Amino acid sequence: MGRRDLGVAVAGAFALVGLQAGPSAADPVVTDTIGVGDGPFSVAVSPDGTRAYIANVGSDTVSVI
Repeated sequence: MGRRDLGVAVAGAFALVGLQAGPSAADPVVTDTIGVGDGPFSVAVSPDGTRAYIANVGSDTVSVI
């Protein structure tokens, strides 16, 4: 199974990308990961760029980073 982008949010110099499945060698380098709830589906960034909100469909929760 190839990579599938689930959501992208841009905040200043950062892009938050939700992925399903594993990345291939041709993909950009992941510099860090942050655990969220089950089944993360989409991501949004607050207007001031200080928070990211991740909708977790598997756990019916929202993670705030």
